[in-house]
Amino acid sequence: MSTLLDTRLELLKDKIDDSLLYIVNSSNQNLWELVDSQMFNYFIKHIVKSPWSNHLGLNILCLVDRNLLIESIYNITTNVHSKLKLIFEECNLEEFDDFNYSHAEKYMTNEIIKHHSSRQRQSFLNAYNTFTFNINKWIHTNQYIQNKDKLNRFLFPELPFDNRDFAERDKAIESAKIKRKSETSVLTPLLPQVRAEGYHRWNQLKRLRNILKEIIMSPVKLPYQFSYNESEHINETWTFILWDIDSFSDEYGVYSSKENFHFLEFVSATKIDIDEEGEGPWFLDILRHNLLGLWDNEYLSKE
Repeated sequence: MSTLLDTRLELLKDKIDDSLLYIVNSSNQNLWELVDSQMFNYFIKHIVKSPWSNHLGLNILCLVDRNLLIESIYNITTNVHSKLKLIFEECNLEEFDDFNYSHAEKYMTNEIIKHHSSRQRQSFLNAYNTFTFNINKWIHTNQYIQNKDKLNRFLFPELPFDNRDFAERDKAIESAKIKRKSETSVLTPLLPQVRAEGYHRWNQLKRLRNILKEIIMSPVKLPYQFSYNESEHINETWTFILWDIDSFSDEYGVYSSKENFHFLEFVSATKIDIDEEGEGPWFLDILRHNLLGLWDNEYLSKE
């Protein structure tokens, strides 16, 4: 047994499962001796205390025995480890047995760790699937591997999806974004006009509401007819009748609610400068088509 291997096994003892300590290759050489120094140091410093230390340890040995490039093994391992750490934190997982495909799916669909890009999510899934593909082929086809039943406990759960599933989803999302942008770009030049019109309409309602407040607080008998000039932009005189449920019931002999409240009846709109009919409030068409409020047949007869 070499000094390097002695040192590494001593560092690993009681930190990973014993079934992982003495895995050998076809030449009966302990695989921990063949792990690159940078990879081994990273494993000891960052991975060995994690819930997936045995799982990643087994995968590292698998990739070493399958002769993947040192850089590839390091990149794949650090990728999976860093993402699992975030997923476990976000999903409040403690034991690796608590982890399943749904947690990976939450990450891939941007439900958690939202600051990660699509490229980061895809690279995680590629790395994870590289592990599961290689470990299954390695552990089930090589006769020299001992304690397979014990090692099976440390296989990553296979995920029922790959990047092709999420690539189609990303395309659909991107297509929807482009479509929305195309549709809204037509409105962009009109936004100043839309804002101005909205401001005028809001002012009309505000003026009408203020007048109503004054009338309701004054000692008038309902129904009460009143008029006022809406001179801003449209230059018309608007006439309304203020009712409440009781006065309306007395006048028309229809259902009277236990709850009394005020409401308006629009009477007419006339031009201020000339004797012509005006257009009236902007919301009249909404009312004519019963698109505002709940119209209850208990309150009004068909007539």
